Amino acid sequence: RYSTQTYIARLINELLHNKTAAVHWIASDGEARVMELGKMTNETVYRFNKGSFLVSFGDNLSKNIDIVSSVYRYNSTYKLRIYMLTKPLDNIVVHTLSEPKIAYYAGPAMVNEPFYYLLKEAGFRSQKNLTPDDVIRELTIDNYNVIIWGGGYPDEAPKILADLISIRGLRVREKIREFVRNGGGYVGCCYGGWRAASSFKRPPGLPLHIATSQLLNLLPLQLGLLDCSVYRALPGAGDVTLKIVNTDHPLAFGLPQFIKHHSIMGGPMFLSKTFGKSNMEVIGVIHDIEDEQHWDWDFCMEFCPWWISPFLSNETKMKIARRWMQRDVGAAVWVTGRFGKGKVVAFGGHPESTDAWDWSMTWGNPPRIVYNTIFYLVSRGPYNVNVEHSVTFSRMGVNIDPSCIEGYIFEKVKLQGSVEGGNPPYTWYWYLDGKTIKDVTQSSTQSMTFELGKPGNYTISLIVVDNDYKMDVAVAKLYLRDKPKAKIMVGPLYVCWAIRHGFANSWESLYFEVLGGFPPYRCHWDFGDGASADTNSDDGSFYVWHVYKKTGIYRCTATVYDKYNSSAVANFVVAINDRQTPLTVEFHQKKTCDKDGEFWYGALVDIPVTFTVKLQKLESNSYVYNFSFGDNTFYETSPVTKNVYTVNHTYSDLGIYFLVITVKDENGNTWKHFDIIPINNLKPPEKPKKPSGPIIGLAERWYSYSTTVVDSDGDKLLCLIWDFGDEKEEVFYGWEGSTFWNSHRWKEPGVYQVRVRAMDIHGGLSDWSDPLKVYIFKPPRLDS
Repeated sequence: RYSTQTYIARLINELLHNKTAAVHWIASDGEARVMELGKMTNETVYRFNKGSFLVSFGDNLSKNIDIVSSVYRYNSTYKLRIYMLTKPLDNIVVHTLSEPKIAYYAGPAMVNEPFYYLLKEAGFRSQKNLTPDDVIRELTIDNYNVIIWGGGYPDEAPKILADLISIRGLRVREKIREFVRNGGGYVGCCYGGWRAASSFKRPPGLPLHIATSQLLNLLPLQLGLLDCSVYRALPGAGDVTLKIVNTDHPLAFGLPQFIKHHSIMGGPMFLSKTFGKSNMEVIGVIHDIEDEQHWDWDFCMEFCPWWISPFLSNETKMKIARRWMQRDVGAAVWVTGRFGKGKVVAFGGHPESTDAWDWSMTWGNPPRIVYNTIFYLVSRGPYNVNVEHSVTFSRMGVNIDPSCIEGYIFEKVKLQGSVEGGNPPYTWYWYLDGKTIKDVTQSSTQSMTFELGKPGNYTISLIVVDNDYKMDVAVAKLYLRDKPKAKIMVGPLYVCWAIRHGFANSWESLYFEVLGGFPPYRCHWDFGDGASADTNSDDGSFYVWHVYKKTGIYRCTATVYDKYNSSAVANFVVAINDRQTPLTVEFHQKKTCDKDGEFWYGALVDIPVTFTVKLQKLESNSYVYNFSFGDNTFYETSPVTKNVYTVNHTYSDLGIYFLVITVKDENGNTWKHFDIIPINNLKPPEKPKKPSGPIIGLAERWYSYSTTVVDSDGDKLLCLIWDFGDEKEEVFYGWEGSTFWNSHRWKEPGVYQVRVRAMDIHGGLSDWSDPLKVYIFKPPRLDS
């Protein structure tokens, strides 16, 4: 499913190319008489805020529907509204936006992956890493309109320096300067910020660096895009709070004045020229140093030259570093300027990791600070424009088929739109209750397919605009009910997971997995000692830690609920002993697999189990051993002198038995050992055979695979668990026989491994089968 963040960000690549566009980035506040899209209610007066997006049903809109849908989604995420103007909007100041075509400088030891991944996941489809040779060959404003120079690895400084002062490095420098001079945009982050300046300067108050800065200025290192000097920023690596000092600049649209968690990793500060006119404009400065106790001081400690550092103690170095940090409060770390026809934005830190909105925004959806940077570099303006509304209502015979649907949640709903009149081509707008929601993507096509997870009665609206900007609306009703209660089953899949051994006053872990149901899941734990806890899981895996204060045997229950309150219970038995006890117990039984004194699948019925009790050498002459086997049978010895004692016991019925062994010496000292003995006649299913089926295929196509599995002791199989290598394991219940089939569709090209395991009705779980490697390729493109 196309993620909301990815779809929102598609607007960047779909923005119109000229100032008569129907999409505008507003650079001023204003009022308008508007009508909210999808609701078709009476017009209202709305206050537009600077930094918002405005869409009008005029100009070239119908020929670029993706822009409208993307902007609508973007505004919905940030709780902004999008409107249709009912009257012209006069004297609005706007920037118009064009499609960003982004290049990254991928020289030696450059780090572009975070920025590249972030924007790629956000929907920036036109991106490419350029090697130095690629820059020389193809970096022109015809091919790209933005180049990003990211950070670099500090330990690769010699390699970076050698490349910069080479003949090739000089040609790269001139090529980037020419690109920006002709109208391209430049983004410099951290090391890329160093390169944007004109010269190096020694850090104020640190005269020991004067030789280093002057030496660097002798080399052709700088791009010279900004009339400023740079010097080493904060020592170490950590976070600072940014303060925006120019809130009227487009780069600051929609941002709070104070931005926390801006990452600094050895990047530069920017100092404007002392004499003459400078093209540098300061956007943000360091307002505060965040939690210096967690700064990585070992990241960079070169605040003094190598020839004096050995004579300073670590304490002295730390004092200098902290003094240095306070000195840099108020220094510029976010600047911009114009170079020729182009624009330059430089950061001393890493905006791609800025927590300007919330942490999750950095996964698949850039912070607004990154959006604004890209917007600003590709924008033109500002312009004073008259945004017009030119849509008229006209009955064109718009219909939705079916017009009434009854179904269940999480089932696909497919709607088909049609129109009888009007002048094609048409533009189609789909809305749910007058607005889009997270699980419904606004579509520019004649059909709409989606699913919802919340029961209720919904209204589906379809708005059609023809080539003459005539509009008609159709409405359909959707009634969704809860699905019947889903079957949930829980592990522990192995007996050894359900039977736990631990020590008093130590952290002990409990684990189980959920099979079936609808995520997310929640679980209530009752640890059996009066304590409880609640945990949550998105994938059905639950893991919890608990401390038992006293020795003994405890029954623990975990009650799990899925999204719709279907429930199941996982039961645990926990044996807690004293870590300091001199008493140890070992078990053994022929024909079973024991591991470290614990039965993996339990002991078998009607076969003797050997218990060996060992005591460390103590200052006693005799001991009495007492055994409570948990099946209402007991055994006690007379006083014996040996500190190792062995006894055999046979369990005649299946079950889980609580074993308590007590040892007393002649002085009245007592030691106890608690344990749990599972008795069964079970064996897990054998490992399934390697799946068979196609090993080469195409994405978005269905393929079938089969396997064969048997349970060695004839138990009925409960389910097969398939792992196709791309998502959560798929569980299928109720199979009988020995040959099993399953079908799967891979969404993305790649190399995947198909494997399977089986579980019987007693919870015995087989090993994974040998994997089948499958190669999935991208479907060929069919040109229309």
